[in-house]
Amino acid sequence: MVELLLTQVTNVMSFRTLCTATLLGLVILSGMASWAAASETSLREDIRRSALLLLTAHDFDRLDAMENQFLQSQERTPSGKWKHAIIDDAIRDFFCMCERGEAYWASMESLVLEWTKLKPQSVNAHVAYVHMLMQHGWSARGQGMADTVTPAGRKVFNDEIRKSYAHLTSHRELMGNDPRWYQLMIAVAALRPETDSGFEEVSRAGMKRFPDYYSIYQMSANYLLPKWGGSPEIMEAFAQDAIRAAPPREAASIYVRIYWNAFVNEFGDQLISSSRINWPLMKIGIADITAHYPDPYNLNTFAHLACLADDRILVAEMFRLTGSETDGGYWINSEAREKCRKWALGE
Repeated sequence: MVELLLTQVTNVMSFRTLCTATLLGLVILSGMASWAAASETSLREDIRRSALLLLTAHDFDRLDAMENQFLQSQERTPSGKWKHAIIDDAIRDFFCMCERGEAYWASMESLVLEWTKLKPQSVNAHVAYVHMLMQHGWSARGQGMADTVTPAGRKVFNDEIRKSYAHLTSHRELMGNDPRWYQLMIAVAALRPETDSGFEEVSRAGMKRFPDYYSIYQMSANYLLPKWGGSPEIMEAFAQDAIRAAPPREAASIYVRIYWNAFVNEFGDQLISSSRINWPLMKIGIADITAHYPDPYNLNTFAHLACLADDRILVAEMFRLTGSETDGGYWINSEAREKCRKWALGE
């Protein structure tokens, strides 16, 4: 079984990367380093690789310790992302939806069920099981529009979503103190074929239970995007509700992170023209995030968004703060970044 796991990870990581991840995983868990000097993107990748390594080695105790530390301390990266959420991303990505063979998914299900039996109180084990089911469903369905899905693919997808819903429902008492239960249930509720999915109820419950865990807001908003049957108007109505649900200190920044997610997952450079975004409110949130997390990853992203909004003053301020640091920003290329910078600074 360990050989199978090693094969899974080495498909996406080189031997040198694995060696690096080994050292990083040990450093994280022993508390010997803080990664204070790491860039946002490299820090996220280091945490992700360390989590994957622990999964590969079946070191479930250390993975649980790492996850519990990040959840209890509410540690964030320099951009403000919860480190706890990065571990969740790693667990999800461990199961590759690019795999089409049923033998692969049968082996993955066997592996994770073995984990849940070995560690029945491990939230990570049950999170991994649901992620595995959902990734299998997406693998069978494909990423295309609804009219491209085969009947067989749709059946597998619906079956795996129903199994995910049943597992999350039956393990709510165990998992309910972890925000990932709500995050996963929101996704499952949005995808359930049943008419009365419970999406709105679980979304509101998640925001109430974990009001400053912004991944919950982003997950809810993601399934309100036009490509999932939502609309710009529905998105904006949700974003306004989120402001009221969020703690006052996080409200404006939550609004920004919702639209940041929409920018990445659907609208792209059409964010301003195709959504119902409230730019003055975005500017308040950008100022708030910049004050608390003045990381180049954020500053470059905000420069890009401000450029899309033709907000020359804000673009200039973001470039003044970030200087030559180019980490993040979702620029198409360096030429696009430089063009925006010269426009803002009048060069």
